[in-house]
Amino acid sequence: HQGKNEKGRKNGGTQIYNMAMAATEHFRAFDDDEHQRFLEGLQKFGAKTRLSGREWQQIATAVSTPTSVRNVDEVKLHGYRYFAALQAVVAPQVVGSVHQQL
Repeated sequence: HQGKNEKGRKNGGTQIYNMAMAATEHFRAFDDDEHQRFLEGLQKFGAKTRLSGREWQQIATAVSTPTSVRNVDEVKLHGYRYFAALQAVVAPQVVGSVHQQL
């Protein structure tokens, strides 16, 4: 049974990844100003590890301007990418720091 559960998780992860990649085709990248507003909204509304739908909506509102509106899905995708990039930078530094202490 363990193999089946592992396969199910793997396939589920692949499905979510494929959905995210399909969604990316419809979204334009955040410009520097939008990213700055995203960070400010994240600091103001996203102080928790997991954000609720309401908090994502508040961040989307903070990012949007009258001439550039971002929906919740775009903000979530940007957040996913931002945290993945942050993890890629921070994780090796943490591991290196731990190794230096040993």
